[in-house]
Amino acid sequence: MKKLFSLICLIVILCTFSLISGCEDVFSQSKQDASALNKSIEDVTKEYLSQEIFSFTKNAKCAYKVIDKVQNEDQITQYLMVLAKSGPTEALVPVCITIKKENDAYTVIEFKNPLTLDDEREADKLFPQEILDKLNSGEYSNDKVVEELENELDHN
Repeated sequence: MKKLFSLICLIVILCTFSLISGCEDVFSQSKQDASALNKSIEDVTKEYLSQEIFSFTKNAKCAYKVIDKVQNEDQITQYLMVLAKSGPTEALVPVCITIKKENDAYTVIEFKNPLTLDDEREADKLFPQEILDKLNSGEYSNDKVVEELENELDHN
């Protein structure tokens, strides 16, 4: 009888512990979901760029200047000039990132990065002509822009 009582107590304790742990997981997940809902398009963009701009690392620091934005219903496509640094490696590169709003949160659904191409001549195919014209104007890659982006990186 004493063993049965001890076994029942042990089961109750384990069930209680399991239930509490499960509640903590649900609470933790709901905090993460709430955090994701509070992220702006700019936050999602910067976070994604820092993780994906260089294929060899997931810890790049990035700053960007918007070349153009195109918004359609629940998604926005941004054409950006990005200054990315990872250790001694630095790149100034135009990218295209499309973000969709789903359930009050933003998700990257497409990312075009010329650094991932085998043939750099293919980069022109990543962008519409009006973006290529803006890129070729030098307005987004001049010394002033690079200096602004470097200053932004230094302050992050």
